[in-house]
Amino acid sequence: MKKTAFASALAAAFAGTVSANDVDEAYGSDLWNGIFFGIGIGGTVSSKDTFKSLENGHETSKNSDRFDGRISLGSGKVMSAYPVYLGGELSVDFAKTKNSSQNFDSRDIRLRNNGIAPSLCFRIGYVTASSTLFFVKAGAVYGKSVVEYDGWRLTNARLAPIIALGVEKGLSKKITFRGDLEYRLKNTKKNDRYELERGHAVALKCLFVYHVKY
Repeated sequence: MKKTAFASALAAAFAGTVSANDVDEAYGSDLWNGIFFGIGIGGTVSSKDTFKSLENGHETSKNSDRFDGRISLGSGKVMSAYPVYLGGELSVDFAKTKNSSQNFDSRDIRLRNNGIAPSLCFRIGYVTASSTLFFVKAGAVYGKSVVEYDGWRLTNARLAPIIALGVEKGLSKKITFRGDLEYRLKNTKKNDRYELERGHAVALKCLFVYHVKY
C-alpha cells in the first residue's frame, strides 16, 4: 500500500514538471528558437547629465528623461533537456537629441545628449507552460553626452553597463509581446579641470517581436 502511494506521488511530481518536450508541444520550437526582430517604444526616467568644475566644485545638470523608440535584432534557443532559454540581441534606441543652454561660472554653456543609443545584451530565462518567458538580461549601452562653450568641448562617449528583468508572452506561433525593465549604471568622463557624468537611469521598453525560423 505504501509502495503504491509513493509511486503515485512520484508520478504526479513528474507530471507536474515542465520539460523541453512540453515547451515544444505548447509553443512550437519556431516561436522560441531562431532569429527575431522587435520594434516598440518606451521611456527613460531618473536620468541626469551633470557638468562639474573640479577647481571650485560648481556644477550644473540637465534632465535627460525621454520617450524613445527601439528596434532589436537577436537570436535565441530553448535548451533541449530543460525549458531554459539562452539568447543575445543588438538593439538601437532612437529619440530626439536634447539640448540645454545654461549659465555656468559666467559662461553660456550647452549640454546635449545623442538621440541614438545602441546596446548589446545577453538573455537567460525560463519558459513556462503558459507560453511565457521570464528572463534576466545584461550587457552594455553606448551613449554620448557633450558640453560646449566658446569652441571648447568635453565629450562623454562611453559604454555603460545595463541589467534588466523582463517577461515575454506568446501571442501566436510567431508573434510575442515583451516588456523590459532596465537599469543603466552611471559613467564619468573628466579632464584636469572638468567632469561630465551620465547618471544612473531606469528605462521601460515594450516591444512586439516577430520570430523567424532557422
